[in-house]
Amino acid sequence: MAAFLVAGGLGILSLLAFLACLFAVGSDAASRKVALTRHAAFPHVRGLLFCLLGYGSVVAFLLAVDGEWAFHDAQRWLDETILLWAGAILALWPASVLAARRGAARG
Repeated sequence: MAAFLVAGGLGILSLLAFLACLFAVGSDAASRKVALTRHAAFPHVRGLLFCLLGYGSVVAFLLAVDGEWAFHDAQRWLDETILLWAGAILALWPASVLAARRGAARG
């Protein structure tokens, strides 16, 4: 139950951050006459989308297996290791930005 609340709450925060960042980057890109994907802050938008998809997949998994005894161990593991998987999903954001910067530096 705790994993569902954490994933749902962080998923909602990721959605709000994604929409705010997308709006800010989109309006700045439009005013500079630059393509949205060429904007310097676009890797942050992509990273927030990865976080949103990660938390959404945890919520979808928990909703899909709710009440099924075969997945009780997986649900318990998610409840016991909240900091591990929530931190790993949150780390997708800076990892995406770092990967984009390294990819841009290589050519």
